[in-house]
Amino acid sequence: MTLPASTGIGSIISLVGETQESLGFDVQDSRTIHLARDLVMTLEEEAAQLLAKSRRPKTRSAYEGAWKKWAGWCAERKQDPFQAPVELVADYLAGLFQTGKEFSMINGARSAISALHVQVDGLPVGQHAMVKRVISGVFNERTPQPRYTETWDVDRVLNYIKILGQNTNFTDKDLTHKLAMLLALTAASRASEI
Repeated sequence: MTLPASTGIGSIISLVGETQESLGFDVQDSRTIHLARDLVMTLEEEAAQLLAKSRRPKTRSAYEGAWKKWAGWCAERKQDPFQAPVELVADYLAGLFQTGKEFSMINGARSAISALHVQVDGLPVGQHAMVKRVISGVFNERTPQPRYTETWDVDRVLNYIKILGQNTNFTDKDLTHKLAMLLALTAASRASEI
């Protein structure tokens, strides 16, 4: 059984092959590429499709970008990104911090590496004590800021709308503002989406 690259599993195999070729590894003899292919071959097509979709498209896209950066960094050091020493993973993440990257980006890189890297001491590499401590250090030094620094009281808005009275007394502009506010409150969308 061969799955198209668009399924996710196929793209993982392709990504594994590209990474190893860029490092000068013989793809045919590589343990990692065989493990990925063996996984696909042992699954029924439906199970392989679900496995490929176990991560959301945006997550897969983010992981792919982060993985390519990690693989390139490893290639410069002649290291296999799938089996790099845990110290190298910690150094890479610390290097991202040194270049000013934010916690969420560094933590995303850890997750992407962990998704394809072999386990270390029976754990995903991102859960290794050394990597977790580096991530904790990043968090402590560059704590993510809340997305919104201010909130407003919905009850005040609804009470104001209530005291405005009947819609028949509104100008078209006021009615448009009232409708926009009610849509904003019920849709839970961004302002740009209303």
